[in-house]
Amino acid sequence: MKSKSYVKFAAMMAVSFVIMYAVMFLNADVFEHVMLSTTRTYMTILMVAPMAISMMLFMWGMYENKKANYVMLRLGARNYRSSNAEYRSNEVFDHMIVK
Repeated sequence: MKSKSYVKFAAMMAVSFVIMYAVMFLNADVFEHVMLSTTRTYMTILMVAPMAISMMLFMWGMYENKKANYVMLRLGARNYRSSNAEYRSNEVFDHMIVK
């Protein structure tokens, strides 16, 4: 398979990210209640990363470059770990906390 298939895989993950991020706002009654947040971004990455890993494993035979396949798996795992760590820590928001 050509390298275009990996670009298509990355595009699928990007579209999935946008769709999952947008779905998080379906419970808002009015548009004014929709607010972009870092937490929602981390949660979306937490959903997309395992999806990318599972899709790569299920479609392993479609992608001939095994080295690139392992890179995709490692990127998915790394993105999951880092977004989970950021989500669980409040370091991003420590400067906003009033004590």
